Amino acid sequence: MTATAATITILAIGAGARVGAANAASVISAANSGGVGPLAASTAALTLPAGFQLVDYPTGQSAYNLTNFAWLDDGGLLTSGKNGTITFLPPGGTAARVVGQVPSVRALGDHGFLGFAPANDYGSTGRVFVSYDKGDPAGTGFGMVEEWKALPADSPTSFTRVRTLVDGSQTSPQLAQLQRVHGIDSVVVAPDDTLFVSIGDDALNNGDPMTLRAQDLNQPYGKVLHLTPDGRGAPSNPFYSSAAPSSWRSMIYAYGFRNPFRFAPDPRSGVPHLGDVGWSTTEEVDTLVPGANGGWPCYEGPARTTFSTYSVCQALYAAGSARMPIWSYRHDESGVQAGAAVVGGVHYTGTSYPSQYRNSFFFGDYARHDLWTLATDTAGAMTRAPEAAGFATEAGGPVAFHTGPNGDVTYADLIGGTVRRLVYRAGNRAPVATFSSTTDAATRTVTFSAADSYDLDGDALTYSWDLGDGTTVTGLTVAHAYATADPMTVTLSVRDQLGAANTATATIYPDNHTPELTLTAPDPPTTYAVGDTVALSATATDAEDGPLTVSWDTSLLHCPFAGSCHLHPDAEPVAGPTYSKPFTDHGADTTMLVTARVVDSKGAAATTTYEAKPTLRTIAVNSPVAVNINGVTAASARVVAGSSVELAAPVTSTYWSFRSWSDGGTAAHATTMPNADLTLSTRYTTAIDTKYAAAGGSSSFLGSPTTPEYDIAGGRARNYMGGRLYWTAATGAHEAHGAILTKYLAAGGPAVHGFPTTDQVAVTAGLAVSFTKARIYWSSTTGARLVSGSILTKYLATGGPDRYGLPTTDVTAVTGGAYAYFTGGRSIFYSGTTGAHLVKGGILTKYLAAGGPAVRGFPTTDEIVVTAGLATYFTKARIYWSSTTGARLVSGSILTKYLATGGPDRYGLPTTDVTAVTGGAYAHFTGGRSIFYSGTTGAHLVYGGIRTRYASMGYQRSCLGFPTTDEYAISDGRRNLFAHGSITYLSSTHTTTASC
Repeated sequence: MTATAATITILAIGAGARVGAANAASVISAANSGGVGPLAASTAALTLPAGFQLVDYPTGQSAYNLTNFAWLDDGGLLTSGKNGTITFLPPGGTAARVVGQVPSVRALGDHGFLGFAPANDYGSTGRVFVSYDKGDPAGTGFGMVEEWKALPADSPTSFTRVRTLVDGSQTSPQLAQLQRVHGIDSVVVAPDDTLFVSIGDDALNNGDPMTLRAQDLNQPYGKVLHLTPDGRGAPSNPFYSSAAPSSWRSMIYAYGFRNPFRFAPDPRSGVPHLGDVGWSTTEEVDTLVPGANGGWPCYEGPARTTFSTYSVCQALYAAGSARMPIWSYRHDESGVQAGAAVVGGVHYTGTSYPSQYRNSFFFGDYARHDLWTLATDTAGAMTRAPEAAGFATEAGGPVAFHTGPNGDVTYADLIGGTVRRLVYRAGNRAPVATFSSTTDAATRTVTFSAADSYDLDGDALTYSWDLGDGTTVTGLTVAHAYATADPMTVTLSVRDQLGAANTATATIYPDNHTPELTLTAPDPPTTYAVGDTVALSATATDAEDGPLTVSWDTSLLHCPFAGSCHLHPDAEPVAGPTYSKPFTDHGADTTMLVTARVVDSKGAAATTTYEAKPTLRTIAVNSPVAVNINGVTAASARVVAGSSVELAAPVTSTYWSFRSWSDGGTAAHATTMPNADLTLSTRYTTAIDTKYAAAGGSSSFLGSPTTPEYDIAGGRARNYMGGRLYWTAATGAHEAHGAILTKYLAAGGPAVHGFPTTDQVAVTAGLAVSFTKARIYWSSTTGARLVSGSILTKYLATGGPDRYGLPTTDVTAVTGGAYAYFTGGRSIFYSGTTGAHLVKGGILTKYLAAGGPAVRGFPTTDEIVVTAGLATYFTKARIYWSSTTGARLVSGSILTKYLATGGPDRYGLPTTDVTAVTGGAYAHFTGGRSIFYSGTTGAHLVYGGIRTRYASMGYQRSCLGFPTTDEYAISDGRRNLFAHGSITYLSSTHTTTASC
């Protein structure tokens, strides 16, 4: 298949926009099914805020080669190209000259010669620091940081290497550059002469696990380094070690970035601001602080990514230590919320711009061709968000920003190969004149169009033409037949309604023929797998010059989403009649563009572009859980045949556990896509399946399954002939069977008592299964008993089966509380006000005989030691026990009197319960003591000799009745008063007398 040039098109542009060659010409070949055709150019116009204009400076760098630049103090301009070309534009000059060529630059894809920064003493030394990928474009490169000299400094004519600061081939680990994306990026010189260097992750865009190196402090990838002037880590760095100053860890200033392509310190504070190029969804602007972790690849912008299954990301999420961007914008939205390749900018510190832009951070997006500004405080926090519709649109392809003359913001336009200066002049802005022309050499007729001229203020324009042969005409489009073949200088004058004007001039050759360029492409048309050879040939002849040499350019047209197409130059131009290069792996959304170009002696150029499209195949995955294909969660994807496809299946996902891929790969692995659709599958087992197999499967006590797995609220379960298996994310998979399972289900199962947290296990004298809200114990004598709530907590705290026996009842509700009985004459009683307490032995027997909780209330203590015995307190009584007295219950007013007297410590232990008698009650205590009570007399103590005499008379049944006082002292003795008399004890005679 061939494509042949047909017409000449000449482009002329006036001051204030990109400047084209005086006789630039291109062949427009019609696109056809064979894939030969041009890259469509954007027709959108530049927009800027009122008063702003762009002034362009030629650099001598070709389109898509200019990557960086630096202004000299006198207005001279040094520039660097992706291929290592260094040029100089003198102050006020109109043409730049080449002053040097850095050798062995691996200019491939996004990689090449990208970092360029004059030293602080450049004016006297000519020193320049550079960073670039050094190596073979067909193989491996290494990141380099070097010092060069441009001499003489004020008007360089040479560029020579002085020394190497960082040689990526000699570091440990090496700073190898294996990919064509996200390589070594910028170098920035700080005011203290230290250097900052940024490095991308050098990983594929498909979920490549190598991306995780951005989180590894012993690797250089995805980092911003801070170096001393001799290339070692700055001692102030957060991870610096004096024992290893040249280690990557010592060099690292901040980490966790995808491609920290451009950054700049805020002159007010030194705090750097950085643009980190996004992956599939989000671009971000970051503030750098020492030790900051930008989060990549665990985060893209503020959101978690599909790398979340990796342990390093899970640890980062748990720590919560990732530093979020101060601003981020998505790829799939409009206005400022759109883009695909953020480029960190520069802080405006001049005084000529309106006040709202003072100290603002200007940045751009290469893919969208737009500029924005935002404001921060000196700590780096954002104080003003970017403009909703952008600061500037269709402003070219920004790839580097620096402060220029007058403090103005300037940037490198990769697409146009110019340095653009953003200037502000209040008032009406002059229009921009630009015209194209098409020549019919046979009739010497030239058609001119000013349709691409524009006015930033939107004013209506008028167009005047001086056609060079004395003819003047007006109009947007004009045609003119020239009488002679002499070269003609044509001038377009464009004027707005307020009288501001601009001109554009170009030289045309009315009878010059377009070179005839014939490109031979594969026939029939084809697509390409990765590694396939793209083989083309072309011939070119010119009516005036004869055969011409064809040159070939290669670029990648990357279209990640609608409206985002942008070019990545992919290789240095080659010359000759044939082209042969392997098709590269840059994703399913990328086309390899091969452009054949010829230029005749008068500058007329013919081009035709072959679009080498990828062979796309579908990879599909059958999986019970979601998997990632090339970093995107999907069940299928269109990918390039021959490309490396990253597959990532989670090791665990809810109740699923990964076992294998059908291709034998590990959970996360890469596979090469064949030139055919491919379906893979994952094999997962559920946690219940795994547990069942570990138990012995159908030959185990569980036997064969009787149901499929099924969902229940909070988890899953499966029934077997001999039991059940239950699973939740919190508890894992556990079994229950036999009498314990029967009890569990009868008591409400998972809905009431939660899921099992253990299998059936042996405990002292029995078996047990623990559940999230209960335990069930079993023995052949007790059967299956369920213990839960506060009684279970108390039981376990007491020692459980080992020290308190097995339950002989379930937890049983009674009015006001609950209880459970245990072997060995033990129990636990509970109420909401008293809590859970142990009651056991003789005290328990007495408690129950006395009416239990319904009569005596709930225990307020466990069994405690008192003088000469034990006791348990209840809300309405106390029960005391000793081996000599047995268990005795004291309550009411007698208990109150007993405790007021000192209880067991001073009044002994009760030898009787509180015993009711006619008119009152009494209780006897060890040591010959008693307490008698009646409703009219109250409770009083009777003891010693007086009690002996009282007893001999029949206690309260005697003529004395109930005591009305405790024993008290009198002259020569002691006395108790009673309702109907008294008993007196005389010390002198040791006698007691009663009086009724």
